[in-house]
Amino acid sequence: MDPYAELGISPGASSEEIKSAYRSLAKQYHPDSNPENSDYAEKMNRINEAYSMLREGRYDLDLGEEWYKEQYEEAGREEGILYHPLFRRVILIGIAVSMVVVGIAAAFFSALRV
Repeated sequence: MDPYAELGISPGASSEEIKSAYRSLAKQYHPDSNPENSDYAEKMNRINEAYSMLREGRYDLDLGEEWYKEQYEEAGREEGILYHPLFRRVILIGIAVSMVVVGIAAAFFSALRV
């Protein structure tokens, strides 16, 4: 399921756009507003799932190469690994781990001085 398509917004939408789209669709498809239509409950479940996926960031890692390629072309950049969010997250995790190792080493060596 593509949560962006389910909510009717474009990939990379801001959190306010996501929230606004969710609220308008929730008002429109809420089963309590139309109890005679059984399809509304199914649609509302998909809307809730899409919203929770985007709110929790569970989908953005798997947007797909096509979306990233479009973004590179729009920005006038060549496609490359440096612009891929997964690569950026790996780099940030590497930096965080390095900082932890340096902190542990600093604590170890400062304990030796005492």
